[in-house]
Amino acid sequence: MFKYGSIYKQLRKDQEITQTEACKGICSISKLSRWENNQVEVEFSTAIALLRRINITLQ
Repeated sequence: MFKYGSIYKQLRKDQEITQTEACKGICSISKLSRWENNQVEVEFSTAIALLRRINITLQ
């Protein structure tokens, strides 16, 4: 199974965005951390919101 959390983590770090900044108002820091470390999956809507937070949009 492909894990998207670790890719998100790299994109977030490349932009120097902290976990706190990335997940504020979307999910908990612990949930984001577990996703980035491929321990859990997040809802599709949560993933989209997190991507938008780091300026990644779907076209």
